[in-house]
Amino acid sequence: MSPRRPRNPLRLAGRRSVSSLVALKLVFVVVVSCLIPIPVVYLTTRSEWNGRLQQHAEEMVESLARSLELPLWEIDEEGRRSVVRAYVESGAAARVRVWDTDGTLLEDWGDSRRPDLVVRRRTVRHEGIEVGTVEVGVSPRFMVSAGRRILWSNVLVMLVVALSIAGGAFLLVGRHIRRPLEALGQALDRLAEGDYDFDPGDRMPWEFRNVIERFRRMARRIREREAALAEVNRRLEHEVEERVRAEERYRALFENAVEGMFVSTPDGRYLAVNPALAELYGYDSPEELRGSVRDIRTDVCVFPEQRDEFLALLERHDVVRNFEMKARRRDGKRLDLLVSARAGRGPDGRIETIQGFVLDVTQQRVMEAQVLHAQKMEAVGTLAGGVAHDFNNLLQAVLGYAELLLEARPDDPGLVRGLEGIRRAALRGRSLTDQLLAFSRRAPEEAGVGDRKPLDLNRAIRSVFDLLRRTLPRMIQVDLDLEEPLWKVRADPVQVEQVLMNLALNAKDAMPDGGTLTVRTRNVRLGAQADPDDPPELPPGRYVRVSLSDTGHGMPAHVLEHIFEPFFTTKEVGQGTGLGLSSVYGIVKGHGGTVTCESTAGKGTTFHVFLPAGGEPLRPEAGPGPGPGAPSPAGAGTVLLVDDEESVREVCREVLGRAGYGVIAVPDGETALEVYREQGDRLDLVILDLNMPGMGGERCLEELLRLDPSVRVIVATGYLDAGSPEDLCGARAVEVLRKPYRSADLLRAVQRALEDPPPSRSPA
Repeated sequence: MSPRRPRNPLRLAGRRSVSSLVALKLVFVVVVSCLIPIPVVYLTTRSEWNGRLQQHAEEMVESLARSLELPLWEIDEEGRRSVVRAYVESGAAARVRVWDTDGTLLEDWGDSRRPDLVVRRRTVRHEGIEVGTVEVGVSPRFMVSAGRRILWSNVLVMLVVALSIAGGAFLLVGRHIRRPLEALGQALDRLAEGDYDFDPGDRMPWEFRNVIERFRRMARRIREREAALAEVNRRLEHEVEERVRAEERYRALFENAVEGMFVSTPDGRYLAVNPALAELYGYDSPEELRGSVRDIRTDVCVFPEQRDEFLALLERHDVVRNFEMKARRRDGKRLDLLVSARAGRGPDGRIETIQGFVLDVTQQRVMEAQVLHAQKMEAVGTLAGGVAHDFNNLLQAVLGYAELLLEARPDDPGLVRGLEGIRRAALRGRSLTDQLLAFSRRAPEEAGVGDRKPLDLNRAIRSVFDLLRRTLPRMIQVDLDLEEPLWKVRADPVQVEQVLMNLALNAKDAMPDGGTLTVRTRNVRLGAQADPDDPPELPPGRYVRVSLSDTGHGMPAHVLEHIFEPFFTTKEVGQGTGLGLSSVYGIVKGHGGTVTCESTAGKGTTFHVFLPAGGEPLRPEAGPGPGPGAPSPAGAGTVLLVDDEESVREVCREVLGRAGYGVIAVPDGETALEVYREQGDRLDLVILDLNMPGMGGERCLEELLRLDPSVRVIVATGYLDAGSPEDLCGARAVEVLRKPYRSADLLRAVQRALEDPPPSRSPA
């Protein structure tokens, strides 16, 4: 309910109306105008009264002097005193003193303490003779009383006039000011209510009508301005809402970003950080990070000079992208970070803030190092495979000549013993190259394919360590922590035992004073999502992990980088070949797995072997070859021998020639193709080395098959780089000989190839 309007709109609570103020001010002006002349009149009258007072004093002293002339002449003391008393008592004089001619004070009447007396003195003479002196003091009181009476009469007159004027002013103001103002107030109320078309009428003074018209125009302009302001305000509210929403979006982006974001100062203080950065540095909240880090250079950076370099780049370019630096977490763990930032400069051109984000690439760098190490091991494996091939060629010549001499001089015991030693040494050398080829993952798989079968690693581990417990020193304790049930793997049991034996003996050498060797097996699943703990080179799937941990002296980082390299060893000369761990690496890689190592100097070492679970059955291996004393088969036919090693050609020509075969030996594939084109109708068999200069054995085999799809080919190689033995035997070659091979193995392979019907192949 709206409040009731007051009867007088011009009179508000606690305030006077305009008419009252005008009337009061008019009365005040009239009264002041009437009172101003009063002091003027008073001052003028007072000056006149002072003159009259002086004149009165002169008259009084002259009159008293005449009255005392005879008494002083006749020395009439009684008459003198009566005259003086009469003047004083009548009030004509306030004080009278009389002296004789000698200056003796004769009379002293009146109040001598009043300082306001007007005093006059005269000499009294009688007939020209001085008879005394008289002094009269006249009081101004009677003059003051008269002035006051005049002043108050004037004041009363003025007040009457002022009141009369005030009454008239109230009447005039009420008629000619208050009523028009009330009408003006009512008109303004109607304007305020939006009634801009009303007519105030002719009775209202034209000045007020002019005011109302101006108010009407002002109100319309105000309404127009209000409408414009309302539109501007609406737009501003919309912009503010948009900015608030945008700020909320950016705030949410900042707070919820998975990468670290920050705003800092050049002197190393964080102004704002998001939760991801706090979590990256090991803090519970952004506030805790800002409160704990006082200087990024010393509290976060592992190498402070990197912070200096970062600031220098930012100063020069304003933007820095992917700056790599080492940082330190709250718990001391080191991080590899990529920092990208932009400089915020002030009006003076100096950098005031740094805004950027931080990307954690620690695990990426670890994985890159692992991949780099795997690539290096692959390169070392390739080198090892090449060395093994050349070494096998040398062993082939040594073994072949030794067996030829054994056949030529079987009746010389001393020579036979020496040749048998040479043959055994060559076979041991072949074992050494087998380890090199296993490391390089180029070992001929026919040696173990038949033995790859579903294998229970727990059973294999128990079997191996039952044997090792009798051979390991008693101060080494072996603990088995085997998961049951454990997934089976398809593996060669002999090679798995070799892996376990090598790792166990390596752990024994690391604990010369005793310790604990712990063997664990676990079923693990490697997911499609990258996990920092997963070996990066393995595809997702099911694996069995075998872990061997020792409490030995461990290995420093620079040794850990090279442990799987062939011939690398930390043992003294004569105590190790440096092929144990490299052969482990090659065997595990050949089974589709991998092996990793964790070690810290003084805290022990742990090897993790990952083997894929399950798998398809493999083709059984052919039975073992004949022993060294088995009779060599005899035969007939012409053999084309292709090998780049002259010693191998000479040995094979001699062996085959003694067995009754004709031999054409050539050093490379190009020559072999020329010979086959010219004499192919008289050639019964081709013995082909795969690794040769020029076109190589693989290309030569393809060209031979293109010339004659029914050609019989025996592949002789130290390693198979382009395919498995089954591929070569089933598709392109009838036999595969693994260097170094014995003479009997060569002859039996030739006999089997010639006895079998020629293969029917379509041209490649």
